[in-house]
Amino acid sequence: MDIKPGQRVELSRSNPMFLLDSFLGEYSTPFVITYSERNVRNFGPFFFDLAIKKKGKFEVEVYDENSFAFNATLVLETAKVDRRVTGKGNASGYLIIGLSTLLNKLKDAKANTLKLGGTRELAYTTSDPTDGSDGYVQHFQNTWENEEDYIVAPIRNDLWTGIEDDEASNGWMNILDGNANLMAGQAYVLLPRLKYVLETMFHENGWVLDTSAMEGTGWENIFMFSVKPLFTLDVTWTEELIGDRYENLPNGVFKASISFRLAEWISPEITCSQLLLEHCKKYGWVPLCNQDSNVCRLVPLRTAKTGRVRDWTKYAAAEVNADFSGDAKVVEFKNSMPSNDEFPSKPTFEGLTIAAPVEKKADLPSPLGNYDNQVIYSYRENQWFRIELDETTNQRVWAVYADNIYDEETKNANLTFETIVSTLPVYRTKYRTYAAVDYYGLFPYCKQSRNKEWSLRTLYYHGMVNEVKADGTAGIRQYPYLSSIRVLPDGTAEADWSNVLKHDDGTHDYGIIAYWLRPWLDLIGLNEEDDQRLNIPIHVLHEFRWDDIINIFNIAYLVKSFVEPRGYTGFIQAKLQKLTLDKFDAEGASAPEVFLKMVFENETFTPFIDASTPFLPGANYTDVTQGDWVVHVFADAAGTIPALPTVPLRVNTELRTKNDDNPDPVLVPGTYNMNTLGQLVAMGTVITIHDYSDAVLNIPPNPGSHFIRSYRLLPGTGYRVIP
Repeated sequence: MDIKPGQRVELSRSNPMFLLDSFLGEYSTPFVITYSERNVRNFGPFFFDLAIKKKGKFEVEVYDENSFAFNATLVLETAKVDRRVTGKGNASGYLIIGLSTLLNKLKDAKANTLKLGGTRELAYTTSDPTDGSDGYVQHFQNTWENEEDYIVAPIRNDLWTGIEDDEASNGWMNILDGNANLMAGQAYVLLPRLKYVLETMFHENGWVLDTSAMEGTGWENIFMFSVKPLFTLDVTWTEELIGDRYENLPNGVFKASISFRLAEWISPEITCSQLLLEHCKKYGWVPLCNQDSNVCRLVPLRTAKTGRVRDWTKYAAAEVNADFSGDAKVVEFKNSMPSNDEFPSKPTFEGLTIAAPVEKKADLPSPLGNYDNQVIYSYRENQWFRIELDETTNQRVWAVYADNIYDEETKNANLTFETIVSTLPVYRTKYRTYAAVDYYGLFPYCKQSRNKEWSLRTLYYHGMVNEVKADGTAGIRQYPYLSSIRVLPDGTAEADWSNVLKHDDGTHDYGIIAYWLRPWLDLIGLNEEDDQRLNIPIHVLHEFRWDDIINIFNIAYLVKSFVEPRGYTGFIQAKLQKLTLDKFDAEGASAPEVFLKMVFENETFTPFIDASTPFLPGANYTDVTQGDWVVHVFADAAGTIPALPTVPLRVNTELRTKNDDNPDPVLVPGTYNMNTLGQLVAMGTVITIHDYSDAVLNIPPNPGSHFIRSYRLLPGTGYRVIP
């Protein structure tokens, strides 16, 4: 298409890794599309006259000097029309690129309209969930094996009652019977697997979601809460005489088959973009989209320190503007709870004293008067307890004061991570009695009426776990355990993290902040932001990824954003976030690479050295060259830009000796520490490697033989070797 001659168009791109929640984080400045034969062919003959217009979106390809650059979406939304001369009309638009291309498609679409496998149909076989007949009763219990796109597992819900067409309703969703199996005939609640929903959502919109970077985190065990029932009985009512009056009594018959769409178990107010972005903000996940291949990598921020290292030193202009005016980052975290859940809202601790935490409720001290106005946190229950008066026994007891599922506020915070993704508390509950023995488990708990909007809430599935008796010992059955914490009913821990913001056992925090976000927050802890002009070849910019660690003069950065003027090939103006490298390296990540070159310097020629110089015992030497082997540090592979390491390095060296009578070298390895001043250090003392480069051996019968001893560098972590 043709744009207004001489018009300068700039592309602005923002790094999703900084969790910018704008739908248009990557876009161009507006530009004018002129009337021309080409544009008339593209947009139609009536586009530039007074015909009725509406906002249009077009999939386009952007070329740079006749070479394909990337795919984009063109948005046209304003026009200037000349009433007399059509050829004087024009239109204004802008480009949406990268992640913004996808989010623009998703932002208005409701998540419960996704296909997610389409309509599914299951037949009835028997009412025994364990007989292997593969009907829907058996299928829902088999979801406990954690291989389906959803799970049907028990959750306490005090408002799951009072429904006229479900006389079996009670204070549970997906209730278990006396044998710890799913009770047949109930209205089942399906809990979609988050991983499946996200991957399928991308697929349905023409993208591929690459989740390989998420492996090993357990994220595939996250399921989405719901309160929508799936009825399995056809109920008829008959009038019967009961005692001295007639009553309507229900009679339920299993449906011959049931059909459902899994997307209906996503809260109806949630859009597709919310489904993606709100979970990303909650857990510190980043969708990094490649608009050329339509592949989006879902990357956890906790692994940012291990990103690819790219050296852009030779592309950087000499001048750089450093802005460190901002205050040090003080972060707080908030999650909004669904308004339809009548569970108590977040409590206040104002006027209360928070005492030392305990491992479990049984460790709470006697409820004496000196603990009044105090609250004590218990790790296993993930709850705060406070002394109350039991009106039945008239005794002082420790009672639950608050559940640890709410915000983590910080005084004087200047950066807030806020999402609508929340979770449920878990409570130890007696759920069955068998042979006069009571059995308990940990179960999620809410007070949420059926079918009302339930927002985004997540639970972690731990698989089948042992129930416990009243004394805490293992029972005889296992049940499916959904939870917000990593603690199992017997008090042991299973997962690497808990699905609450903070879960501290006194020695280690296993919460979302510590596991998913703290490594990232430590990495970007510096408040310095550098404004840097870069002249980058097109192929280098094309290969750039938002999680690349950029090394410029041996200083590590993440590209926070950049502006790219079209028509100025290879030029960008970038804002760079300086990284905190002490923590970056201390946790085992590779430091940005530097280039090392070992050179023999300070040469001194000596025509004769007597036998006291121990090259070889008892030998005489002539024509000996002595000197120092020195390691130089550079920022580029050509060895033209001097630099210093940003973190200490372990430099590997090899000692090579050779006598002409013995052509096989003897290899002697050596390792030295290099500090950030570029000095090799051994035993705390700065050293230079002194050695003899060449000696002529004067010993019969080979008076012309040579003895050579020299050093060379071997590859290592954090540096490359220049030959």
